[in-house]
Amino acid sequence: MAKPTALELGQLIGLIHRTAAAAQSRLLTVPGVTISTAPILTYIAAHPDCTAQEAADGLAINKGLVSRGLSQLVAAKLVTKRRVAGRVALRLTQAGASAQQAADAELTAWWQEQLAASDMKHRKQFARNLAALAAQLAPEHQIGQ
Repeated sequence: MAKPTALELGQLIGLIHRTAAAAQSRLLTVPGVTISTAPILTYIAAHPDCTAQEAADGLAINKGLVSRGLSQLVAAKLVTKRRVAGRVALRLTQAGASAQQAADAELTAWWQEQLAASDMKHRKQFARNLAALAAQLAPEHQIGQ
């Protein structure tokens, strides 16, 4: 492959995002969890008693999307909402914690399979480059930190 232009790199990133989301949507088998709600569960697991706005900010997504996802997760009895000191705190139920772990395991296995199939020789450098791009675009949203 010839050296890709900046636009071509952006298009590749977009293509990976869209196709991964579509494949993962078909893959998830955890009851009550969708590709849209899985990141919300993971965020709440890492930040118990966070608010919907904090989850939206932490995930770099619109609060409306978080609110819709939370409605689904509360209805599925995976997340509880409770008023604490004038704010609505979110917490996983026991079933939510199990669902979050199962969904993360399914998504991790899918990504491991894709990365193994790509025969990526310089995975650490690729990860560093992606992290640097993410830090430039959204410095307040660092994955894994």
